[in-house]
Amino acid sequence: MDDISPLDLFREELATDDIATKVNCIHRLRTVATAMGPESTRSQLLPYLKKLTVEDDEVLFALSEELGKLRDLVGGSHFTHLLLEPLETLACIEETMVRDKAVEAVCLIAEQLPESAVQDTLVPIIFRLASGEWFTSRVSAAGMFGAAYPKAGPLKSQLRAIFAQLCAEDTPMVRRAAANKLGDFALRVEKEYLISDLLPVFKNLTQDDQDSIRVVCVESAVRLAPLFSIEENKTHLLPVLVRAAEEKSSWRVRLAVAKNFDKLAEALGQALTAISLLNPYVNLLADTEPDVRSAAVNCLSQSVKVLSMEQLQQQVFPAFQSLAKDGSQMVRTAFAQSLPEIALTVGRDITSRFLMNYVLELMRDENHEVRFNIVSKLGRFADLVGADFLNATMLTNIQHLAEDPQWRVRLSVLEQIPGLAKSVGTEVFQSKLEPLFMAGLSDNVYSVRVSAIEELKALADVFGPQWTTSHLLPRVVEHFYKDQSYLHRMTSVLALPVLASSLSSDDIAQSMLPVLLRAAKDPVPNIRFVVAKTIIKLIPCLDATVLNSQIRPCLNEMQQDSDRDVVYYARQAAQLC
Repeated sequence: MDDISPLDLFREELATDDIATKVNCIHRLRTVATAMGPESTRSQLLPYLKKLTVEDDEVLFALSEELGKLRDLVGGSHFTHLLLEPLETLACIEETMVRDKAVEAVCLIAEQLPESAVQDTLVPIIFRLASGEWFTSRVSAAGMFGAAYPKAGPLKSQLRAIFAQLCAEDTPMVRRAAANKLGDFALRVEKEYLISDLLPVFKNLTQDDQDSIRVVCVESAVRLAPLFSIEENKTHLLPVLVRAAEEKSSWRVRLAVAKNFDKLAEALGQALTAISLLNPYVNLLADTEPDVRSAAVNCLSQSVKVLSMEQLQQQVFPAFQSLAKDGSQMVRTAFAQSLPEIALTVGRDITSRFLMNYVLELMRDENHEVRFNIVSKLGRFADLVGADFLNATMLTNIQHLAEDPQWRVRLSVLEQIPGLAKSVGTEVFQSKLEPLFMAGLSDNVYSVRVSAIEELKALADVFGPQWTTSHLLPRVVEHFYKDQSYLHRMTSVLALPVLASSLSSDDIAQSMLPVLLRAAKDPVPNIRFVVAKTIIKLIPCLDATVLNSQIRPCLNEMQQDSDRDVVYYARQAAQLC
């Protein structure tokens, strides 16, 4: 057994019929190469992998992935090119994921190759793949141009020419692959050749009869725009983008513009965006396709950052009325998600005058997802608008949402109340929001009750220890005594240790212990063992006198309980006293 080489073990394991075993074997390729050493890896392992005949796509995918990780195990950058040969074969495989992973590995290896290796090995591989009989090899070739170009030297012109040929291919899949990589290739091409060689290719692709290719061109425009001056963008890119945004024959092209509008606006700058792209964008907000409208709305929060207040008020804000009442739930949900970020950008005055009406309208939306998305961000609006936020209309809406049939909406309201409390102050909170919050402790859904317990600590932090002792704790205690449901009494007990960190030892002894001692005799065992668990949490907060006079006798009695869970936790607590 000691005489078996790592390569023989690798071969033996790879000979199994089980695909999972083969994949795991391939993933140990680095370990095999490390054990064999650089010379044996070059002379034995790589030739074996080149001749390896495997038909399982999962195994080939793993092999493509692992070959890229052998860069530092073949003896230095002068030998790294040896990894390209098996990857060339993998780049021709029919399965897309295998080819993509092989191309990715080639690009990683190209970063470490010296110029001579790129020109002598990688570029010829690209030429062979680009002229392959099957479209799969030509698709793979399109992804390698960007990696090879910086070190291609005198072969750069040939690379540009062959890339242009791929962009004009008869096979749509090849054109789409080339269009998809055009932006990456353009980043590495010199400016003069970018304009003379690649820009005409790009313009031709934007008028391709395949809408999937025109969609990719919109995404490539995001990469191209920063490479050009303002005048060059105005001349070359803007007409293309405007045409794409207004295209009638394919909503997917308009969708691509809508999805990338914020990136395009940032790349082109405020001036060009306002002059040429703002009107098409406003039209996208009112597009006939819900997917397009939704995508345009999702870009709103970033788009408003590159537009002036005048442009927003005159052209963008008028579209909000129809978005708030849009027939598509998807659009209204996206609008509800975007509004808080828009508000932070435009500031308090604009939010109060233009946006709050839409917040109120979305809070009354018939769809619970829309209501949830706007309610979950109410705290941001309260922080921004201040005390004026909680007017009569807003309070009525919040009250209705606190009783919403969907528990996620009720939970979201509870989570926002501490933030609202911080904005409106003690008096307004106690008179308007506190009843809603306390109702959460009696909610019929467990997650809502748990959220109410967790938010008690946030409320205590907002208003301080004195208010917690004099007002909040008595309300929780009152909730315990008056509620008939054992689940709600349990909620009150669980709330006590949450508030304990805001109270003194004397306050805990005077206000909390009577509740615990009473709950320790509750007829429901679940409450009794929760009491024992609560005592465990409170023991560090109590002095020895209280422990000996009140806690120990209570625990001694609980250790005689008929319920074994109560006994278990009572013993746990007794050990800590």
